[in-house]
Amino acid sequence: MDPLPLEEYHGLKETYKLLCHLIDPQKTPKIPKYIRDKARACLRQFPVERTLEQIYATVDYFEPR
Repeated sequence: MDPLPLEEYHGLKETYKLLCHLIDPQKTPKIPKYIRDKARACLRQFPVERTLEQIYATVDYFEPR
């Protein structure tokens, strides 16, 4: 498996945070229910934090693409 570039790792991590904020009505109170539902559905298939840390470990610092 090819290592994941650092930019892609950070993109995945920030996307995860955004989706988590979208499903939390205290953090984003004016988001419509259908968007919260779509964000929740996306999170079901999203790599979990442990997987993100494993992905991060494969980032190649010394031979960037």
